[in-house]
Order: sequence, then C-alpha cells, then structure tokens
Amino acid sequence: MKRCRERDRTAKTPVDAFLPGERAPARGEANAIERATVSAPSFKILIFLKRRPGMSVEKFRRYYEEIHVPLCLEYTQGVSRYMRRFIDPLPNPETGESGDLAYDVITELWFDDEAVFRATAEHMSTGVMPDEVVEDEKNLFDRDKIRVATVVEYETDSAVLRAS
Repeated sequence: MKRCRERDRTAKTPVDAFLPGERAPARGEANAIERATVSAPSFKILIFLKRRPGMSVEKFRRYYEEIHVPLCLEYTQGVSRYMRRFIDPLPNPETGESGDLAYDVITELWFDDEAVFRATAEHMSTGVMPDEVVEDEKNLFDRDKIRVATVVEYETDSAVLRAS
C-alpha cells in the first residue's frame, strides 16, 4: 500500500502546492487526472428536505412518491433525471444514539444542458414557485428547513489514476 505524502500547506498558489520535485503540468499537457476523467460534467440541483413536524417517515415517503412527485413532474422541463434519496439514520458508533437527522430526503434534479441547469438554479433561488406546488409542500415539508445547492460533477476512473 502506498503511503500518502503531505502537500505543502503553506503554498501560496496551486503551482506551489506540488510536492518537491514535482511540477505543474504545462498548458495543454494531459495529466493523469485529465486522462482519467471519463465523463463530461454532470449538472445537478440538490434539494435537502425535512418532513413536516408530526408526520411519520412512512407517511412522508408515501405522500412524496404518490402525490408530490406526479405534481412536480408537470414542472420538470429540461430535467433529465429526478431522484429522491430517502435517508435512514444509523446509530452513532461512539454513543449508540440514533436521533433524527437534519433532513429526510435529498432530491436530485439532473440536467444535460448547463444553460438550463443555471437558469433553473437562478429561478429556484427567487423563491417563485407555482401555487399548487407551494400548497402541496405545506402538507409535506418543514418549508423553513429547505436548503438548495448546486453540483457540477466529474467522474474519474480511479483505475487509470492507479496505472499512471
């Protein structure tokens, strides 16, 4: 197993951050990471959602999938994938406690087109939503706890990196 070496934490620029004896790749020179990148960037909006107080996890998930998803599908032009990642807490390995998590689901909106992704993110940040979606969200979510983030994701083939 290879040991990791520490990079210079006092580096002033990215070029200074290379290990002694290393050099930054010349402009246009393909480095191992560039060769290992196997995909164009993926564009996503992540929405972190908490169920409304008093709603059971089972009822939350059923309502989300059976009522809220079909409603939202009417407003997903330009979205290539609409995923919901329901989160289940595990016990803390130190204390054994398994309390409530900050969020119950992470919703992912995937986009193939960067311009559509950026326009959607900008629109979502205005808070302007169709009235029927807002009313439905009141039945489902603790709307004060909703958080949104954007992601630009690259995939790297780690086998290519290990081979270089």
